[in-house]
Amino acid sequence: MDHRTESNTITQQDKDAVSSYVVDKNGVKVRMPYQMIKLVEFDDIDPKELIDIPHSARLQYRLLLMDAVIRCKVEFVKRKIIVIYNHPEAKNYKDKISQQQLIEFLAKEGVHVKLDKMTERDFDYFKEHYTYAFEPEVIRESVPYGYTKEEWQKMKVQTEAKKKEEHDKKVKELEERWGEGKSAHKDDDKPHDAPQEKPGGFVGMIKDAFGKLRSINN
Repeated sequence: MDHRTESNTITQQDKDAVSSYVVDKNGVKVRMPYQMIKLVEFDDIDPKELIDIPHSARLQYRLLLMDAVIRCKVEFVKRKIIVIYNHPEAKNYKDKISQQQLIEFLAKEGVHVKLDKMTERDFDYFKEHYTYAFEPEVIRESVPYGYTKEEWQKMKVQTEAKKKEEHDKKVKELEERWGEGKSAHKDDDKPHDAPQEKPGGFVGMIKDAFGKLRSINN
């Protein structure tokens, strides 16, 4: 279906069923393409039918190719399939698909779902998709693969503490170097015949060189 143009078969009843305007948090009226749609979750999928992670990813892609499927996730490790879809009773004139058609599609792909392991609920497109994606209340952070949320939070605290420690150490080193530089300038203000302490290291070499140049010029 070409999404750039609307179907020529849209009836007046279809137009009357179009989602009403929804006011977002910024006070701007936005027309939502969907209102209440469906979310179905198929659990306890046979891993032999999902085969492997690449095959599961291809199945997810083929599901998303259907216009009536809004979002979906095929999880090989958790052995589940989650599909958000536009069901036939939804009040819009977008492409629709029934739960039974989804089950038949998966069967053609070699995945036979268990009806007693299936759950379905209403899915509010505005609250659970639009607001979640475009107006999040807080910045969401994904936990890296292989870590639990608690482990990742603990690592974050330790990492931030280490960074602060390294930062404070560098600041202290710079302050000490700056203090040495200021004391060196004070020594330059003394009379040339006054006894001066020779600093060691690279700074001492520089001061010795400048001292020799002054004696030659004088």
